Amino acid sequence: MYRYLSRTSCRRQMDLGKVARGNEIVWRNGRARVQSSQAFSYLWDFRLFGSTNNSGTRDAQIQIINALRLGQRNRAHELLVDLSCMSSSSNVEDFDYILEYCARTPDPLFVMEAWKVMVKNEINMKKKSYRCIIQAFSKGGYFKEAFEWITSLEESDHFHACLPLCNIVLRECIYKQSIIDVGRCLELMNNQLMGRSEITYWELLKHYVLQKSLSGVHGLWKDCIKHYNPSIIILRKFIWSFTRLHDLESAYKILQYMVSLVQSSCISLRKSAAGRYQSSHLDIPIPPACKLSDEGFRLKENLPFQTMFNGKSVKEDDGFMAFDISGKAGCSSSSVVDDLLTVGDIADACFVPNTTDDVFSRIHGSEFFGEPKEKGTCSKISSSVAAGIGNQSFKKEKMIEVIDHSTNCLQNNNFDYSIPKEAEFIPVVNVLRWSFNDVIQYCAQSRTWEQAELLFLQMQALGVEPSPHTYDGLIKAVTHGRALAYGLELINSMERRGMKPYNDTIANLSVELSKILELKKAESLLEMISDSHQKYIHPFNAFLVACDIMDEPERAVRMLVKIKCLNIRPNIRTFELLFSLFGNVNAPYERGNWPSHMHAAERIRHIEMGMRRSGVQHSYTSMKNLIRALGMEGMIPEMLQRLEMAEKMLLEMEPHKITDLYNIVLRALVEAGHALIAIEYFQRMRSYGFLIDAATYHIMIECCSLISCFKSALALTSLMLRYGFFPQIMTYTALVKVMLAIDDFEGALDIFNQASSDEITVDVHLFNEILQQAYAKISSKEAEEHTEGLIDVIEIIIEQMHQDKIKPDPSTCTYAFCAYTELDFHSTAVEALRVLSLRMISENDDDLHEKRIRFADLVGNEDPDVESKIVSIFKGGGDEYLAAGLLNLRWCTFMAGHPLSWSPDESVWAQRLSSSYFNRKRNSVHFHS
Repeated sequence: MYRYLSRTSCRRQMDLGKVARGNEIVWRNGRARVQSSQAFSYLWDFRLFGSTNNSGTRDAQIQIINALRLGQRNRAHELLVDLSCMSSSSNVEDFDYILEYCARTPDPLFVMEAWKVMVKNEINMKKKSYRCIIQAFSKGGYFKEAFEWITSLEESDHFHACLPLCNIVLRECIYKQSIIDVGRCLELMNNQLMGRSEITYWELLKHYVLQKSLSGVHGLWKDCIKHYNPSIIILRKFIWSFTRLHDLESAYKILQYMVSLVQSSCISLRKSAAGRYQSSHLDIPIPPACKLSDEGFRLKENLPFQTMFNGKSVKEDDGFMAFDISGKAGCSSSSVVDDLLTVGDIADACFVPNTTDDVFSRIHGSEFFGEPKEKGTCSKISSSVAAGIGNQSFKKEKMIEVIDHSTNCLQNNNFDYSIPKEAEFIPVVNVLRWSFNDVIQYCAQSRTWEQAELLFLQMQALGVEPSPHTYDGLIKAVTHGRALAYGLELINSMERRGMKPYNDTIANLSVELSKILELKKAESLLEMISDSHQKYIHPFNAFLVACDIMDEPERAVRMLVKIKCLNIRPNIRTFELLFSLFGNVNAPYERGNWPSHMHAAERIRHIEMGMRRSGVQHSYTSMKNLIRALGMEGMIPEMLQRLEMAEKMLLEMEPHKITDLYNIVLRALVEAGHALIAIEYFQRMRSYGFLIDAATYHIMIECCSLISCFKSALALTSLMLRYGFFPQIMTYTALVKVMLAIDDFEGALDIFNQASSDEITVDVHLFNEILQQAYAKISSKEAEEHTEGLIDVIEIIIEQMHQDKIKPDPSTCTYAFCAYTELDFHSTAVEALRVLSLRMISENDDDLHEKRIRFADLVGNEDPDVESKIVSIFKGGGDEYLAAGLLNLRWCTFMAGHPLSWSPDESVWAQRLSSSYFNRKRNSVHFHS
């Protein structure tokens, strides 16, 4: 641009006869309130120069355009010839509509026909006509012809404004991602000494963003500040580019420079006729007063980004506000924001301007912008808030009063951080808000929530009202870094300010709540979604996943109604979850029966009808969930039929997926007691060469317990070892089940002993298998002569758990208590329940003593509401074993009629079991660790 102006000045000095024409062009641009290098950046700016007043030619042009829209090119050509023969078509305005239509469509062939007619009629063309022709060529992909036109116009003596034309061609080259033509266009601009305007920089920024070239944007920035004093418009474009290329540091630095320009009140914007903001100063190359690239604006500074938020705000000699990023501040941003956000329990606390004053003072050691202000209303409010932070009894009503005062303070003219509030300054504030939004949105993408909060606080300090887009970025950022409760408070704050949250904001927050299983809050947010865009099926799917985990199909039904009301089409993931949620009726709480089978079949039929209506076919996951649901419900024939369908539909399944399907089927067959069918399908897997994993062997070893064949279990174990699968805890558990099925408790204890010798970490479930079978034998009265031996087995297992420091679970307590009760050892049953409950709470004596101090009153209190308080421990996400243990201890206390000891070692029963254990160990009977 700077070279172009110098050359144009020389030409006009050489030809004084062109001065009048130049003055006319300047007058027209001034009347249109558009600068020469900014004019006509888009097609609709062409209308700024007026339109024809001749109704006859206007109607003829409209007929030509209608013919072109209908594809009647021959008729359009005939009408164009007729238009050229009209006596009234003697000026360029009579072809404006045609040229604009050809440029917008584009139609480079017809625009050439129109140009030939204009040349034939000796009509003098204007800049507008040339721009329409060149835009038609460039939008149509005829870049070579467009370059030839620009070159010929540049060489003529009566046209010297080719930079806007090159900007048009450059924009289309970038839009079509024609890198070669972009290079040719830049080469033409350099050869013709056209320079660059802010529109050129913007088009090149889009090009580098598409190419993901951060170095190109940095180079463009250096070139811009070398020849220009950048306007707030182009600064915003650079911020946008840096955020898209993940350079948060450079975007932040330019944003702070933009803030300093806005506070200086030396800039202004206005709207063009097309409704776009434009800078009011001339688009001519005037370098900035300060050397931004060398002193205050080193975008390539090799410092951690976090130091920018720990530096000081300093005032340069030239009046430019910049940041000292030396990192000498002694206060971290996280601690500042944590102190700020602990004020009160509503999100508006972070909007208190006096609090932001304290924040920036603590971060930078001085006022954030401008000179330190005197103590006033804001300082008093700050003192009140600070007092509230340290005072736990600081009431919410008082905080609301402080916030109301601080909100008034934000609007006070004496608030030094604020920017001008004049009406003509509103466009500047809007552009500044958009720039803040760009950076905050990228903070949300990069999950740098602390920076997003600080930028939001700076907006409040400046008096820039946040928009819903601002809140959208902030909420997305803080939900990753802080807490979802904070995001919910921000939503409430928006509603108090009369703002409606974006559907994207609500959807994002709902997804995060669903991940932590906060179903009630997630459901309330999903009810707020009002858009029917297909992308909003994702938060509903996330909610269905949470409903499946928490086993709350009723909530899922309500959300399905919401999906239908919004007319959002379910995808395959939705149907996969529906099979998992509604594919069975009684499972896992009850065994399936004939009515539940009918109901489940009806549900599955409706789900598959929905799939057909939505044009969705079964996937591997949907078939797997369906087969699992049928197996859990006990619908074995239907399950096997679906397995056959899955094999035919998913012929190219990966081997591990086929194995997963067969494992689900085998597990369902074993649990339903169909051992022979399970053996048949296992042999089928081997004959077809399907992959067999460790889980398959474990299922089949457990299947041997149904046919009471330990020899087959050993054969499967040998086969498993042959294929490289080493025994795990599941292997020993399955073998123990087989031994218990043939009533060989001695063999089960031997297998248990072998697991200990192989250094296998056993869990409570293996112990419970033996306890359950022993109790079942005692309660069945089938082997009364072996009752004493079964009690010995139970006591050995309980003491082994204690020695291995394995906490009992409620099932352990149940089996031991019920076994003693069946034999009428009631006092021993109560004592065993007390000791096991204490061990279930904690195996550590110090921890148990601490629990006694906290919960002893709940155990001995006769208040009927105490049990609900104990249950609330479990509902509140506490320890499940703690709640069950406290309830057991409370019951034992009432049975004994007096408070019981909290020390398990004082129990005579526990001492007897310990003594018997060590005697057996010395004699090498049953167990040796």
